[in-house]
Amino acid sequence: MATGGNKKALSVRVITPDATLFNGTAEAVLSVNDEGDFTILPGHINFISLIKERVILQLADGTSKTIPVELGILRSKDETIEVFTGLAKLRSRQEPTSASDRRR
Repeated sequence: MATGGNKKALSVRVITPDATLFNGTAEAVLSVNDEGDFTILPGHINFISLIKERVILQLADGTSKTIPVELGILRSKDETIEVFTGLAKLRSRQEPTSASDRRR
């Protein structure tokens, strides 16, 4: 556990096929896998998991940023967190809603 002014930060990137949704630092990263909710803090062991529902980034200024995730992969290695998700691509595939579009 970090103490005082010696806090470490995690380097975090959240990437879709179309865009980078976040590229910065966070004090903690929270998400959900089939086992339930989990949190990654600085000093966490290397870790990889399928994730779902959301990624929550706890930022140094005391705020948090929630990114919806339908399905993704989270990799934590040496204080670097990478989240790969097809979220944007999945949403764009679901856009056609008219009857003629569904028949194609």
